[in-house]
Amino acid sequence: MPSMNNIRYHRCALLTVLAAVLLTAAACTALPDRTGGGVGGGGQPEPTTTATQPSNMADLPLYDGGDGYTTSLTVVMVIGEQRQGRLEALNEAHNYLFQGSAGQAVTIRVEGGEDGTDTRLTLIDPQGAVLARADDVEGRDPVLVYTLPVDGLYTARIDTYSPGGYTLTLSGDAETIIPEGVRIDPSLPLFDAQDGYNTTVLQPIAPGDVLEGEFASVFDAHNYVFRARAGQTLTIRVRGEGADTRLKLIGPDGVLLEVQDDTDGEDPIIIYTFAAAGLYTARVDTWVMGRYTIALEG
Repeated sequence: MPSMNNIRYHRCALLTVLAAVLLTAAACTALPDRTGGGVGGGGQPEPTTTATQPSNMADLPLYDGGDGYTTSLTVVMVIGEQRQGRLEALNEAHNYLFQGSAGQAVTIRVEGGEDGTDTRLTLIDPQGAVLARADDVEGRDPVLVYTLPVDGLYTARIDTYSPGGYTLTLSGDAETIIPEGVRIDPSLPLFDAQDGYNTTVLQPIAPGDVLEGEFASVFDAHNYVFRARAGQTLTIRVRGEGADTRLKLIGPDGVLLEVQDDTDGEDPIIIYTFAAAGLYTARVDTWVMGRYTIALEG
C-alpha cells in the first residue's frame, strides 16, 4: 500500500498538469485569428474606418448672398425642372444650382405650401455676387425674371420668414412668364441698398423724363437707372399722388450715396453732383401705397 506522502505527491502533480492544460487552452482562445479572418476564413480581415468618402457636392460653390443663414441643402437642378423642399428654421436656407448661358432668360418661382410658408428668393451669379432678390411678388410668393449675364453655375437661394414647405420651379426662355405688375429690364444692374424690399420695377430713366409708378405694397421698391457724367449735376424729384415715398441714390458699385424723405412736404428730392461717370440708380419705396411720378432733371 502506497504511503500517504506518495499519494499527496501524485495528486499535486496531476493538479499541476491539469492547470497547465487549462491555461494553455484559455490563452489560445484569446489569441486573434490570423489565418481565417473570422468565421468562414478567407484571408486577412478587412480594416474598418469611420471616414466618409468625399462626394461631388463638395466641389460645388456655396454662396449665401451675405445673409449669414445656415445652408442646410445644396441641390443641382436643370432649367425646366421643379423641386419641393421644406425649411424648418428661420436661420436656414436652401441652395439650388443650375447651369446658365449668357443672354438666357430664366424665371425662378417659389410657391409656399399649405402651411403658409413665406419665402424669399435670391439669385447669385457664378462668382458669388447677388444679382437680384424677390419677396412678395405673387401674394407671399417670390418670382424672379432675369436674363443671365454670363455662362456659368448660378445659385437660386431660398430662405423664409415662416417655416414650412415650398415648391421651386425653374423655367427658361420661351417658358418665361413675367408676373403682372412687374417691370424688369434684366440688362440693367439691380441694387437694393440692402433694404430688403422687393424690386418690382427696374427700368431706365433719362434727363427730361417724367415717369409714373404705383405701389401695391409697402414692401415693394422701384429702381430707375440712368447714366451720369463726371461733374454733372442732376435733380431727382418724386411727387406722391397718394403714395408717401422715400428716395435713395445708389452708385454704380451699389453703394448708397444719399437718402431723402420729406424734402418738399411729403415728397423727396435729391440734387447731386456726380464725381464719376457711370450707371446710377434712383430707388423709390413708400410708407403708404399709391401712385407717384419721378422726374430726372438736369
